[in-house]
Amino acid sequence: KEAEKIRVVYKNIMMDEWAIYKVEIENRIKTGDVKIQELKFRKDFPENKNKFNRQITRLEKRNNDLRKKMDNYHEEVKAKWEKFKVSMANDIDGVAIELKDVTLDNKKKDK
Repeated sequence: KEAEKIRVVYKNIMMDEWAIYKVEIENRIKTGDVKIQELKFRKDFPENKNKFNRQITRLEKRNNDLRKKMDNYHEEVKAKWEKFKVSMANDIDGVAIELKDVTLDNKKKDK
């Protein structure tokens, strides 16, 4: 029961940490979006307009890729977490079985 309480508290801390981090990253991506839009609608272009436009397009793509990466990462974490939980449960069960075997072996020897 105590382990369950600890797990719930830990999960809440991790989710809070994740939520804070995600908001921070989303804000930074939005800031990038705003700057990109400002640059797109500049009236005074640098000397090489084509190069400038390619740079803006590249930065816009990178910003969008970062947004996708952030969205996809949470799904990866959940999948890894589930895999970790199963692996951990199997390992703990294995230790429990071995402990039980050792206890039974010792009881047999004591008789």
